[in-house]
Amino acid sequence: SDTLQCLRSYGRVAFTLCAEDGKGNPLSYEFMPVTVTATGALQVEGNGHICLKGGYGGFFVRSIGAGAGRVTVTSELGAQSFTIDCVYTDWERF
Repeated sequence: SDTLQCLRSYGRVAFTLCAEDGKGNPLSYEFMPVTVTATGALQVEGNGHICLKGGYGGFFVRSIGAGAGRVTVTSELGAQSFTIDCVYTDWERF
């Protein structure tokens, strides 16, 4: 989904990475570095530099405000970007 429903404080999205060859097969022996950046209403949790382990990796992104945010993942295989709209909803107050 490209919409993140946030409660009073923030919302969080988990991303899972898998390095694949041109035919969709996982690169099981890949340990390449990956850079993750977030702009707009999103922020990367933790360090924006990770290394794939056996071709797999992951990271979390959280909202820091309402509006659109963009996440970009860059490695030696290229770059991929995702746009997520952060929408805050008002709860019924107890």
